[in-house]
Amino acid sequence: MELTKKQKIPIKNSETMEAVTDPDRRARLLKLEERVFNPRDILNADCLLDAVQSMVYDSDHPTIKRMKNVEAFINRYAKVADEISRLRVKVDDFLVIKVIGRGAFGQVQLVRHKSTKKVYAMKLLSKFEMIKRSDSAFFWEERDIMAHANSEWIVRLHFAFQDTKYLYMVMDYMPGGDLVNLMSNYDVPEKWAKFYCAEVVLALEAIHNMGFVHRDVKPDNMLLDALGHLKLADFGTCMKMDEDGLVRSDTAVGTPDYISPEVLKSQGGEGLYGRECDWWSVGVFLYEMLVGDTPFYAESLVGTYGKIMDHKNSLSFPDDVEISPAAKSLICSFLTDRTQRLGRSGVEEIRNHKFFVNDQWTFDTIRDCVPPVVPDLTGDDDTSNFDDVENDDVPEENFPVPKAFAGNHLPFVGFTYSKDYQLLTGGLRRASTNGGIDRVDGEAVGNETGAQRKVPDLEEIVNKEKRHIAELEHKYTLTLHQLDLATTREEQLRNEGCELERNLALIKHELKEAQRRSENDAENRKKLEQNIAELKRKLDEEQNRRTRDNSNSQAVAERISSLEKQLMEANEKLKQEVDSHNKTKKQNAEFTVLASGREHTLLEMQDKVAALQRARDALEAEAAALQAQLDQERATREQEADRQQEMETRRQALISELERTKERQACNLAENNRLSERIVEMEKRSASLELELNAMTSKYEREKRAHQETEQSRSGNQEEASAEVVKALQLKLQEEKASRQKAENQWQERERQISMLSVDYRQIQQQLNKLEGDHRQEVDKTKGLILQLERESQKRSLLQNDQSVLSAEMAVLRSRERQLQRELEAARDVARSLEEELHKLRTIKSVDDLQMRELQDQLEAEQYFSTLYKTQVTELREEVDEKTKQVSELEDERASITHQLQLSLARADSEALARAIAEETVAEMEKEKTMKDLEIKDLVARHRAEIINKEVALNSLRDRENELKKTFDLVTQENQELGNKLKSAQEDLAQASTASVDEVERLRKQLKQEQLLKMQAVNKLAEIMNRKIPDGRNPKKNAGGGADLRRKEKECRKLQQELTQEREKYNQVVAKSQKETQVFTS
Repeated sequence: MELTKKQKIPIKNSETMEAVTDPDRRARLLKLEERVFNPRDILNADCLLDAVQSMVYDSDHPTIKRMKNVEAFINRYAKVADEISRLRVKVDDFLVIKVIGRGAFGQVQLVRHKSTKKVYAMKLLSKFEMIKRSDSAFFWEERDIMAHANSEWIVRLHFAFQDTKYLYMVMDYMPGGDLVNLMSNYDVPEKWAKFYCAEVVLALEAIHNMGFVHRDVKPDNMLLDALGHLKLADFGTCMKMDEDGLVRSDTAVGTPDYISPEVLKSQGGEGLYGRECDWWSVGVFLYEMLVGDTPFYAESLVGTYGKIMDHKNSLSFPDDVEISPAAKSLICSFLTDRTQRLGRSGVEEIRNHKFFVNDQWTFDTIRDCVPPVVPDLTGDDDTSNFDDVENDDVPEENFPVPKAFAGNHLPFVGFTYSKDYQLLTGGLRRASTNGGIDRVDGEAVGNETGAQRKVPDLEEIVNKEKRHIAELEHKYTLTLHQLDLATTREEQLRNEGCELERNLALIKHELKEAQRRSENDAENRKKLEQNIAELKRKLDEEQNRRTRDNSNSQAVAERISSLEKQLMEANEKLKQEVDSHNKTKKQNAEFTVLASGREHTLLEMQDKVAALQRARDALEAEAAALQAQLDQERATREQEADRQQEMETRRQALISELERTKERQACNLAENNRLSERIVEMEKRSASLELELNAMTSKYEREKRAHQETEQSRSGNQEEASAEVVKALQLKLQEEKASRQKAENQWQERERQISMLSVDYRQIQQQLNKLEGDHRQEVDKTKGLILQLERESQKRSLLQNDQSVLSAEMAVLRSRERQLQRELEAARDVARSLEEELHKLRTIKSVDDLQMRELQDQLEAEQYFSTLYKTQVTELREEVDEKTKQVSELEDERASITHQLQLSLARADSEALARAIAEETVAEMEKEKTMKDLEIKDLVARHRAEIINKEVALNSLRDRENELKKTFDLVTQENQELGNKLKSAQEDLAQASTASVDEVERLRKQLKQEQLLKMQAVNKLAEIMNRKIPDGRNPKKNAGGGADLRRKEKECRKLQQELTQEREKYNQVVAKSQKETQVFTS
């Protein structure tokens, strides 16, 4: 019996591991098996199947299939690839309902699964477009995030597959549309913005915890599900963070209005930023929800980018929109520099911001709270919250037919994914560390013992549930008490709100007054700064003029003193120059004598230099001839080396040719012997055939003679022979004819054979002669090659001898060349020394001549300057007197200007004081006006609140009266039914102990449902109040007429009545559930 059970259970692949005895191989196989079974590994079964399909898609082209190996691969795997496509998830499994979106790489369709009838959103991505724009296509990140994200804030991926044109991603359908649609239909109050902003923060926290940065957070990518909760979508721009929590990119990715400054800076350079760029986009989104437009909107893209980069000055809040200080604080904390941005240190500092503080939900319970807007849906395929998408008539682009292997489908290997089942993941088992295998019987026993172990655990869970029910009842009573406290607190908060509004108006008035004062102070300060700057400028100019005049006077005095000194020095120099002139005259006479002697020696040196130049020219000519001879020898040597190399190659070729000739000669000899043997054989056959021919001819002659004799005997004895003899002779004659015919045929056949053999003999003889001739030619050629080889070797030895001789001559020529060069250098040195000495003599003579001329010129110049200096001294003294007069006049002018400036300042101070007093009186009047307006507004609000409270109290009294009547009837009925229920309760007590947990759970769900219904009613009221009017007017901001106001008050009363009814129902259900729980617990 156990054996049959074991046979029915299929044995997994890892259970056959016991056949592998090599532990190293077993470990490697287990590692490979683990990778194949791992759905997140790039070696899993879906990746391998994708690889087969991609190779078939990329190779199945006529030009590529010309290669033999590719054609063999296609013939082997084409049908397999088609079968893989047919058996896996494909586009034919879905029915297209409508196109709900279109993007740069494809479109989004609303589809229904043909088998399960479930509705999904299917995203189509063109492979051609993603290959063409691979720098901005991040489909792998989008697929991995949606496939492996374990978060309720992210759209989940159910299937991913591909064909030759598209990638397909089948994901959750969000029938509520995106937040752009919601903001266009409603005026979003701050309460709603708080809710949706919190859900966006939680969604981004999930993305960041996975190690990705979204980089395109905007309302278009925030979708609402059927319950109205938010989910984040479109992860095509996500990028994986490095180990330091940063990404590195050189392209700016995102939508212009929502992009952060650090992402903009990355365009064209090495961008470095982290998850804080997403928090910037959240700040833009929150601002847009509260204000109705993005904070950095401009008419052009350049203007938008300029405002983003200058966000410190361009961020402002409009005065006509009421935004709480907490919201402004959060927006400003998001829209700041990345080093100071909120969220840079973690999401907890965002969660703890005062903007998110409320009494309805927390970040941990927000998913269980009723959203502000719950979509009204007619079915699971309702698309009323999506805009109609026009048909795209642009023709689809596809991969061109390649001329060589392109691998267009290889980048998409491993894209296929299924959420419900992964291939080969159901049967993975691992071998234990000691090599043992888990058995099926042991598994069954383990299940039984595990079930026995679970019994006390289940009992403990039941006890915990009972305790939990008691806690819930206690919490319920507390919540009722808290609800009463909340109503009283609401009244207090309303009064506090009125007081805060009054204080806010006062603060706004004071703020305006302070701004006005600050503007006046700033204006006065600017004027004073301008006056101070002007005075400083004038003071600097005056100081510059004075310093310039002082410096000029000092310079003139110094110049006069220097000119006097120069005059004295010039006189002394004149005396010295006269003395030196006399000395130079004497030296000049001596130099003339020396010059004549030097000229004589110079002529001799010139003759020597000419002789040396002639010798140098001769040596150069000889060196040139030797150089030419040397070049010629080098060229001949190179030619000889080339010839030697050529002869060596020819020698090698001749040796190989000789070997080939020897081989051919041996082949020819073998062929000659074979042919001679065949000739002998043919001759023997010819002789035998001749003998046979002779025998046949003699036999034929004999037969012929015998036939003639029989004819003669037959003609002679014809009459006498009997009929039998005639018949016998006729038969014999016929036999003779047949034998004769046969002999003739044989003779003809033999003749034909003899002729053929003779022809073959002649052909063989010709071939033999030809081979003999070839043999002789080869022998002669071999002899010639041997002789040529010997000659080449002799030439080579001669060339080597010539080369050695030439090298020796070349060494001699080089040594001679070096000697000539040394002699030439020595001659050049001698000529150079003579030229230098001659040049020195000439320069000494020219210097002497120049000194004579300069001394004469200096004497004349000194005489001229002495007269000129005297005139300049008198002129400078007159100029100094004039400058002193100007300085005294400027001092007087400066004193008058300072007096006028003091008078003007005093006048400006008095005017500013009068203006400030007037402005303060105006501000006081404005303050009184605002206080009066607030008092009037407060009185009106109190009047309306009193009317509403009275109506509510009246309605509540009526409802209370009805409720008391109903409770009286219910009590009477319950008294009658209690007796019956008591008996049935005792009978059902045993059953109730088992069913109590389910009943409490049901009641808890019902309680939760009632709470949700209550929240939905409240949110529906808020939704109706915040819905935009089609003509674009906002009821919150634009006050209507009296009739419109009365109509709104009626609608409000009606909704309040519905709300009180819902509360009564809720209280009744709660009371009933409490009674039932008390009955069950007792």
